[in-house]
Amino acid sequence: MDLRAGWLRPDRRRVSSDPGDAGLLDDGRPRRGLCAAAGPARQASVTDQGTGESDPGGQALDGLGASGSRLRLLYVGNPTSVHVRRWAGFFAARGHEVHVAGLWDRQEADQSLPYAVHRLGRPITAVLPLIRLSRSLRPDLLHAHYLTHYGWIAWASRIHPFALTLWGSDVLVETRVSRLRRAWARKTLAGADLVTADSPDVVAAAIKLGANPARIHEIQFGVDTARFHPDAAPDELAGRLGIAGRRVIFAPRAITPLYRPLTLIQAVSEMNDAVLVGTLAGADRPHLDEVRRLAHLLGMDARLILVPNIPHEEIDAYYRLADVVVSIPSSDGTPVSILEALASGVPVVATDLPSVRPWLEAVRPDFLVPVDDPAATLRAIRSALDLTPVERAEIVARERRIALDRADQTMHMLAVETAYRELVGR
Repeated sequence: MDLRAGWLRPDRRRVSSDPGDAGLLDDGRPRRGLCAAAGPARQASVTDQGTGESDPGGQALDGLGASGSRLRLLYVGNPTSVHVRRWAGFFAARGHEVHVAGLWDRQEADQSLPYAVHRLGRPITAVLPLIRLSRSLRPDLLHAHYLTHYGWIAWASRIHPFALTLWGSDVLVETRVSRLRRAWARKTLAGADLVTADSPDVVAAAIKLGANPARIHEIQFGVDTARFHPDAAPDELAGRLGIAGRRVIFAPRAITPLYRPLTLIQAVSEMNDAVLVGTLAGADRPHLDEVRRLAHLLGMDARLILVPNIPHEEIDAYYRLADVVVSIPSSDGTPVSILEALASGVPVVATDLPSVRPWLEAVRPDFLVPVDDPAATLRAIRSALDLTPVERAEIVARERRIALDRADQTMHMLAVETAYRELVGR
């Protein structure tokens, strides 16, 4: 059966369950990612490697090399999300034909993107437009990003092969909201031909909800290690923000209850020698008002810098400007922000979550703090700011090695490409 006939329900082609392949360990448990399978493909393409510097796409390898034929890929996700843009952009830069279908959004599609963007309309009616789009494009594979909404829409379309990438909170938080959400999650996870997740706890939660262990793999969104690297703080950016000469605490996560900005404000309110830099992108408006009220009450108005929107092409400069990066949510997958900080060689203070601990415990375990603990957060931030030059250099070296060995975007995306080819049989 023609696998491009996505509007039909073909016999499923799935990742092999042979314990000898890249999908399973010898005891039948899912591997920690497909990256072992990516080795040969990456090696075969190394002579064609390009800079891959700009977003979207990151450090892609130019061309398909010896890895196989061109695929037609249809993604379902938020087209304005930097994670979707990087993922789709990588495969477009590899030479595949890429399409991204998203719900109605007020923002116009960026005409400079190396892939096509399609609008599905409102969530409640998006399934039929997706089916019509699939009939028109005849993609080799449908790939949804985020379990709730986009994953549900993709599952309901009955288009196969169907891949699903979990982001963390969609599984760990949103499926707990109601029985109906859990029921939809179970059907979607069980119906996916391939599932990727970025941490062992998200993998475990997905399997508990119904994902087939033979079809789920731990894959990182990854980081462009050529772009995010240790370097001197950018004076121009510090001058533009009006914080030249100040010590900088950078909080790259959105101002929403999940990411505990109130806890961070409480923790750093007495640190008169440092400024807190955050972003308004994705902020929950009522919670932002609470943050501003608390900052004003604690006398932090002059030490809280909230940037309206940090362009992705500038985010690496913000990491290099920072003396410490803070990420203290109550729940998380593997945060790309932490991977970017590691690649940039910036000390990280983070909540001690199952998805975060494997990345940071070998760097400085005392920088891992309990959820909602301002005192512990303050102690960890002070320790990070008071590092000696020798201690800081040691942390830079450890973090950079972790990023290169385990978080490289190209390594993980080539593993995904391998899984794609196994699904479509070429």
